[in-house]
Amino acid sequence: RRCRVGAARSDAEAGGIPSNAGAEAAERKIAAAFSRRNLGLALSAGGLVLHGRPPLAWGEEAQEGEAGVAAPSSALASTQEATAGDAGAATSAGQAFFEDFKTSAPVPTDWYEFEDLYDDYFVLTPPEWTQVTTAGADMCYRNIENVEQNMFVNLSSKSFSKFTSLAQDFGTPQECGEVYLQKYLGEFMSTRIGIRREGKVLAASERVNSDDSGRQFYDLLINITSYAARNQYGITSGERVQEKEWDRYFLTTIGIQGERLFELRLQCAEEDYKKDRETLLAILHSFALQANSDFPEAQKELRGRKKFQSIIGSAPI
Repeated sequence: RRCRVGAARSDAEAGGIPSNAGAEAAERKIAAAFSRRNLGLALSAGGLVLHGRPPLAWGEEAQEGEAGVAAPSSALASTQEATAGDAGAATSAGQAFFEDFKTSAPVPTDWYEFEDLYDDYFVLTPPEWTQVTTAGADMCYRNIENVEQNMFVNLSSKSFSKFTSLAQDFGTPQECGEVYLQKYLGEFMSTRIGIRREGKVLAASERVNSDDSGRQFYDLLINITSYAARNQYGITSGERVQEKEWDRYFLTTIGIQGERLFELRLQCAEEDYKKDRETLLAILHSFALQANSDFPEAQKELRGRKKFQSIIGSAPI
């Protein structure tokens, strides 16, 4: 800019124009050029183009009829079309997945009945699922044939929880799904560098269990995906490329009994859900918030014993 001002002053003085007037004319010309140039600047923030007009070169004039902000360039237009196409494809893919939480397959007769006589809940488990000890959950089972599949029961406190109804405490099933999505994302927060967790509620529905005195349940299907960078300490973003680490489905049902909230959560890999859907839903639908009364003669003997299980229709183990 100083070079151009100096040149303008020399030209002005050679032409007999006073130096100050020449400098002012040069300043106005340069300011006009900068103004036209800045109108077309393409600002970038993490690859997001905000203005599509490339900068004007020195001496380049704006096109005739060009107003304020130039029209997007063809490159930006194609980028916008591609982004819109990806969004449309993602929407179509999301709409293609539908879960109504219904199953017609009968429960196999070799499944086990798990009862908690102290907290009064009941659930059926397949024979290949075995009980494991874990912190924080009232009960936990894992599929020994597929270790990525597990389930556990969470209970709210007897002393401090005051739940009245699902609709009053959580709203609609969709609103409840969003609450549990944020809860699960909080549980999976990581202190590792370069970790990103994304989640969405795939389905949410209300169900009434006729085998549990018409008790109301909310069934939720939530998907959480984790992305991680192999080189966590890379300097540039190109050195910290994130790849999919794991992709899980969370099949959850919640209900209320005695002002306490009961949650049964089943977890599996995304690719296993459709294959094992009938089994997972059978477990989910068997969840009842009362101890089974099929063995009243055993309850006196088991007084003080928290849990027991048995094969369907047989004596307790």
